[in-house]
Amino acid sequence: MRKRLWILVVWLAFVYSSFARMPLTYDETWNYNETAVHGPFYALTNYNFNNHVLYTWLTSLLPHDLVTRNPFFMRIPNWITILGAFTLIGLFFETPFRSWKALPRAAGWLPLLLFTSAVFASSELIFFSLVGRGYLMGCTLGLAAVYFRRPRFNAWFSDVLLVLASYAMFTVSYTWPGLLLVDLVEQGASLEAVKRVVVRWTRSTLLLALLYAPLVTGMRKMVRDYQLFKPTWQYTLRMFHAAYDWHWISLPLLTGILAAGIGTYLIARWNQPADVRAERPAPLFAAYLSCAVLSYFAVVEVVNIFQIVEPPYERNAMFVSLYGILAAGLSALVWLPEGRPKGVTGVARLVAAIAAFAVISVNAVVTAGTMLPPLWAGMYYRLPVSMVDCPLPITNRFLNSLPQGTEVFCGGFAGEVCWPFRPNMAKDGLKIYPGNDDNFERERRIDDCWSGTEFGGRGCSLYVRRTATDPFQPLCY
Repeated sequence: MRKRLWILVVWLAFVYSSFARMPLTYDETWNYNETAVHGPFYALTNYNFNNHVLYTWLTSLLPHDLVTRNPFFMRIPNWITILGAFTLIGLFFETPFRSWKALPRAAGWLPLLLFTSAVFASSELIFFSLVGRGYLMGCTLGLAAVYFRRPRFNAWFSDVLLVLASYAMFTVSYTWPGLLLVDLVEQGASLEAVKRVVVRWTRSTLLLALLYAPLVTGMRKMVRDYQLFKPTWQYTLRMFHAAYDWHWISLPLLTGILAAGIGTYLIARWNQPADVRAERPAPLFAAYLSCAVLSYFAVVEVVNIFQIVEPPYERNAMFVSLYGILAAGLSALVWLPEGRPKGVTGVARLVAAIAAFAVISVNAVVTAGTMLPPLWAGMYYRLPVSMVDCPLPITNRFLNSLPQGTEVFCGGFAGEVCWPFRPNMAKDGLKIYPGNDDNFERERRIDDCWSGTEFGGRGCSLYVRRTATDPFQPLCY
């Protein structure tokens, strides 16, 4: 009960931050204005660089009047996704304790500690928990596929979730070879087992191909447009160094986590019979998560070397930090001895587990200390993420505070963010500047902020003026 209440509290805090603290950004509003608003069928059949298909389709199902009333409601699918992600994190860390005969009081805080450490795995993860895009949905559905990828559940359930994860974010499919490898090891070396795995993966591939079939033309165009190939291993090394906000230790931390996750599984695979492993799936989870991360980077490098498509954005790898912390926490829980440690081996396992808990907890503290101050201070361009993407601090409350007759102009990237607010501007008696960016360049404006202190730049600012004789002033952060 205590754990479920904590999950609910943290979820409500994230929803509040997404609704009241984190402004709408260019990509999410562009995706709504240019794709989702045209309806579900359009979202499923028209591909562009911003169309995270499954997420966009769900957004297209929202009543347009609801989003018009308050454009922040376009983030509703992401708020639901956050709840799903948090629930899965709790389930993952709850799994190892189910085989314990009794949980010592001293260990009662562990699930809460591990859950919080995972939620604050990295600033990139927090950012895309607040912003309405498909990155978190792909990550969450991928986690669900791993959680249900064990004998007690029907194989179709995990396979469909994995396909949907790649439908939300195509680069999730880069993790598939790693999951396939673990499937092969787990099923054994018999020809019959290999056939089962091959059939399972063939049907998953065919299902994903069927879903993306209407989008092939658009995807081919995107592949031709994204041809900025990088030196071998540049992307992977960059991401290993930047996966966690604790930057100086990010590379060895992620490397150690992946090695520990795979090593913990191999030891369990060697020492435990199949029925015991089925009842204690934590090592299997750690292996799936670790191999998914390694597979992602391996596929990125392969398609880059053969010049098929350039490496994806850094934000596509936002799942790496979460998968890593989950793998580390699960591995440490496997090492943790039940009851009083016995002998040197028991003490060593206890020390290793405590060290792992300490490291991932400190990482969460570092992340919170890096991400939360600029978020709560409204200094959005100082958020420690790879691309902040034009966060425009426009809200219905701000528009309502402007005197009637005030003229408003949103140019450049800000134009997309302002677009869903246009009906509210008219309702509040505001005037929308009739010209385009070229016309606006001829208007008189000053750098003094209308409100706030930090200027977002000419292409990512809302400008206001009281009368036609006044200069335009930017809305600052």
